[in-house]
Amino acid sequence: MITIDDLPVFTDVDSQVSFVDSGTEAKIFMINRERGLVAKVYFNLFWNNQPYEYLRGERLFSPETICYAKREFSIAEKLYSAGVSVPKPEGLFALSLPRLGIQRIPAFVMQYVDGKNFGSLPGEWCMRAKEAFQSELAKAITAGFTPADDALPDWNVLYTVINNDDVKAVLFDFGGWKEKKKGLSLL
Repeated sequence: MITIDDLPVFTDVDSQVSFVDSGTEAKIFMINRERGLVAKVYFNLFWNNQPYEYLRGERLFSPETICYAKREFSIAEKLYSAGVSVPKPEGLFALSLPRLGIQRIPAFVMQYVDGKNFGSLPGEWCMRAKEAFQSELAKAITAGFTPADDALPDWNVLYTVINNDDVKAVLFDFGGWKEKKKGLSLL
């Protein structure tokens, strides 16, 4: 079973780490502005059909938490390799954020995406955003993955606008995604 001591230590952390966002299971921190890297740190147990629970103490870096983070990183890595638009995964690391009182916690490190949620897009971009989303979701399904929900929630997609015309959809948050086993159908 993997432990926090088995993870490589991420050392290229800015002195001014900042909070970016949070979701059901994790918080995102900007850890290196120059390289555009963020870290997803898991603070809530919300997987394997377990009741929602705030992780404290040793549970923050338990083998169960590390395995969950490793699984999410692995899915992101496979999607990225398949050409699906996802934040570029950098790795799964032991991360220290001393200013936040965090010592050696598992973190999924990835490229930061400066995007907008669907609801905050200007109206003229909405149709192109829906098309971009459908295209990326089709690529993910072709690569053998499906989101946990029948429809991927809006909050798990960011949209960026390229050259003030083209809209790009970026999928993220793969903890609940399912991977198609070879030789089995998704249906």
